[in-house]
Amino acid sequence: MIRWVRNLLILVAFGAILLTIILLLRPVAERFLFLAFNSPFNTIAESLKSDPSESVRGQAAITLATIDRPASVLPLIEALRHDPAIRADVERALILAGRPALPPLLDILKNYDNLSSNEEGFSLLESTARIVGEISAAEGKDIWINLIRDREISNQIRLTATELLGEADTKALEAVADYLDTSEMRIAAIKAVGASQDVDLVRFLMTRFLHDQDEKVRKETLIAVGELLREEGEQGVPSTEGTPTIVAVPTFAVPITLTTPLAPTATSVP
Repeated sequence: MIRWVRNLLILVAFGAILLTIILLLRPVAERFLFLAFNSPFNTIAESLKSDPSESVRGQAAITLATIDRPASVLPLIEALRHDPAIRADVERALILAGRPALPPLLDILKNYDNLSSNEEGFSLLESTARIVGEISAAEGKDIWINLIRDREISNQIRLTATELLGEADTKALEAVADYLDTSEMRIAAIKAVGASQDVDLVRFLMTRFLHDQDEKVRKETLIAVGELLREEGEQGVPSTEGTPTIVAVPTFAVPITLTTPLAPTATSVP
């Protein structure tokens, strides 16, 4: 009898301890279950997709990229493609997402032929190019070259591609010089070369653009050449710190005394 009572007391005590543990862990368990089945990310992604307010959808895009950059890429790419009303916010969000967003963005650019048939496609193409340029212009180098060479697409997109190619690889502008059909494209290329500090490209500027029919192009060429050659001159000037200053004076006005190891005595030169 006593043994049975003792076992009962032990069981009650164990149950009390277990109940206490459950009560203590209940908030944690509830939070875990909520996050597992109703995660903030999924809820915000749904807001991005279906909220009736453009402002709210735009903020949802930024928030997604803020809380989980890699996971935000897929819903953001969908919004970039299908929700032009918030495209500016989606651009910011994808730039914030960074390099994880590059593969799907580059896929859009590689298939630009499918987007060049209407204004909406042009808008998506230009937005995508800007985003890639902000993340890493060098990653799209071959795409920029193809866009510049394609005279069937918008000159605005080709201008954007020219600017981005100038950031990615300035020397590559020489390969597309014959396709810089507008003054804006040529000026963009000239400015990129001027900012590159690559003196080897001076000849390219002089021969290609100095005699352009547009005076703005000729003027920008001279500005860029001046900047490049000025920087070269500044780099070539040796430091004079710690060396004596040599002043040239007319030989007919002041006698000069030469003292050298070859002459045993001073020689006066009239």
